[in-house]
Amino acid sequence: MEDQLFYSTGRAATELGISQPQVRALCESGAIATEVTPGGQWRISKSELDRLKAEGLPAIPRPLPGTDSRRPPGHRNGIHPALYAEPSEQVVNAAEEVVVLENEVKSLGLRRQKEEALDWFRQREAEERAEQEEREREVRVIRAEHAARREREEWLQSWEEYGLGRLPYEFPPDVRLKVHEAIRARLAPLDPIPSAVGSQRIVDAIVDHFVAEWKRDVQIEQILIEARDRLLPSAARGSWGHITDWQVRAVKAAAAAIQELRDDAPIEEIRAAAVHAVHGVAAEFDADQAAKVDAEMRHRIIHAPFPFSMPPDGCEDLERLIEEMLAALPVGTPRAKLEEARDRVLNDVEEAFRKRQAAVQQPQPAKSSPPEPQPLVHRPPKVIRFGGSASAHVAPRRAV
Repeated sequence: MEDQLFYSTGRAATELGISQPQVRALCESGAIATEVTPGGQWRISKSELDRLKAEGLPAIPRPLPGTDSRRPPGHRNGIHPALYAEPSEQVVNAAEEVVVLENEVKSLGLRRQKEEALDWFRQREAEERAEQEEREREVRVIRAEHAARREREEWLQSWEEYGLGRLPYEFPPDVRLKVHEAIRARLAPLDPIPSAVGSQRIVDAIVDHFVAEWKRDVQIEQILIEARDRLLPSAARGSWGHITDWQVRAVKAAAAAIQELRDDAPIEEIRAAAVHAVHGVAAEFDADQAAKVDAEMRHRIIHAPFPFSMPPDGCEDLERLIEEMLAALPVGTPRAKLEEARDRVLNDVEEAFRKRQAAVQQPQPAKSSPPEPQPLVHRPPKVIRFGGSASAHVAPRRAV
């Protein structure tokens, strides 16, 4: 590579510390190894120049008289083949300047290519560095997000444990679950995470709200149980461990009455509404029991043995007449009034029945005066059976 580098005579003179004509004289005499350009310029290789520096300059030979020392060997008639005339100093300098400019242009081109290559490498390095920085930034962002989520989750869990720890021991599990969900639902959207004091106040408010509602529900439940077990008549209450339908109705009525109150109604107002509702159910029970007693009493009166004999079909008709008569009287009518109404029906039926029997069994006297009416006397039940005639049969009375 070094053999391909050449110096001009001017540059070689500077390197060797001699004048340019001395260098030319050495070149013309062949004392040093040189090359001649197509323009007839001497060029000295770098290796030759290094040798001269190391070994020293040889002696400059003198030309014979009558010869031109400036003509290099091989000139035709003393002129270089590539030249049309003797080279002048001005031409030589101009040629050297052209060569220098050509080398400078080539050097600039090489420098430009070098800079373009360096720019490409620098741009590539910058792009790779930017990509690496972007990847590192994304990794930092992801790690920061993971750390933030982990911090938020730990913060949520700590305050959830704190809130659940403040609940009473006997708090129902389903309500505990609602408290847990309420705390998370309230704290999760908060961004940024509030301070410890702020978080505690929020959780305390949620827990206090659920505890107050639970205590209120417990009080209402106690009110319902008390009204169910104390305000109903004893006949409407079941034995230990057994709840009657009337107790269930009382609880439903009291709960419906409480439901109609406003949400912030005081306990005393809730108690009064429950008591009023249960008293209404107790009144219904009393009315129902009275209706059952009245119905039983009417049944006994209607189906009591008749004081006179009647055929089977007559007995059914008579009972239906008595039932219609008693139905006209309101529920709760005293037994004496009911029996009095029954006796009126019996007297009328007995009189009509006796007249019909007398007309069938006894011949009518001619123009005899009618017998004086006898007062109806109640007699003990008596069943008279007649053989043969179905009309004379009397149906046996049902036992009461």
